[in-house]
Amino acid sequence: MSKTIVSIVSEQTIPNYLFIKEMFLPGDSLLFISSSPEKFRERIGWIIKALDYHFPCETDSVIFPAGGEERWDDMKKRLLEKLSNEKQYFVNLTGGTKYMSLLVQHVFERYNSKFAYIPLPKNCILIPNQNESVTLKYRLSVGEYLSNYNITYSQKEVMEEASYTEAFFDKFIRGELDFKVIDLLRAYRNKKQINISEVETCEGTEKYPSIRGLAAFVDDIHFPAMSKGILNKAEICYLTGGWFEEYMFHKIEEYIHPQDICLGVLIQGTEKHNQNDLDVVFTSGNKLFVIECKTGIVGERMFNETVYKATAIKEAVLGLSAKTFIVSLAVNDEKLKRTAKNMGIDYKSREDVLDLDAFMKEIRNAAKD
Repeated sequence: MSKTIVSIVSEQTIPNYLFIKEMFLPGDSLLFISSSPEKFRERIGWIIKALDYHFPCETDSVIFPAGGEERWDDMKKRLLEKLSNEKQYFVNLTGGTKYMSLLVQHVFERYNSKFAYIPLPKNCILIPNQNESVTLKYRLSVGEYLSNYNITYSQKEVMEEASYTEAFFDKFIRGELDFKVIDLLRAYRNKKQINISEVETCEGTEKYPSIRGLAAFVDDIHFPAMSKGILNKAEICYLTGGWFEEYMFHKIEEYIHPQDICLGVLIQGTEKHNQNDLDVVFTSGNKLFVIECKTGIVGERMFNETVYKATAIKEAVLGLSAKTFIVSLAVNDEKLKRTAKNMGIDYKSREDVLDLDAFMKEIRNAAKD
């Protein structure tokens, strides 16, 4: 007897995707049920695209028209047209309205059906009429999570090893870096490359200032990426703050052992938030974590811009279970922490970063069921 996995599709697609990945075997088919076609029909496509099967898979769908999810007999008739006594159904009751879920269970109980519910963010499957839950073994990659929200992305390569980045961090914390050189170098972040000697000796303009002491600065930090007196765009970005992103990237790998982790993620999603960059993105416990790294938060305006951007991205494209941290090397400010918390963002200051064990423990706890 063939098996069909049934999904009720609504705003959050991750529970649908996880159930299919957990239960699917070659030869199974998929049946999607949703309402309001203009809003949710596309989400069926997102799930199928994210699944990316390398073998044939029969898929079908039942779409209730707008308002139709409140008409019991009409929904029942549409469902019955799709069902067969020759199949076994594994029905995921997660998703949709409560009324739709009741209808789906009522109809499928007439057939050879098994029912399940995923109480996301918990990684388990609840079976009706059973006290014990079933552990959800499947774990999402960053790409799978984002694909379920119709987001494509690219990422940067890690430039330096963990040991070098940690040494850079230590120099920053002890105040042993030439911060004036770093600040002036920010003006060149969009340049493909610069000649160190030329930048040191040029007259300079307001847009591209002369940077006296640049060669000495690069030599003092033993920057391994520099060659032949040239700094390319990636190296400039590293020296002006990218090193802190890599520091957090390496620490997450060391302390958290995530399912998947990416650095410098450029996401492309909805038109409203067409393109955004995220510093460190990783999945752990089937939750998505985003860490935005700032070597300093200068003024309330900069803080507000950073928090509003993080909040907008989270609400628009990252889903309910995503958790965002803004991590700054500025000194502690309880007012800023409260403001961020009220907007669903966790703000961490220099003191939190220096107490790394406590910070990483907080992330591990958030990743648990």
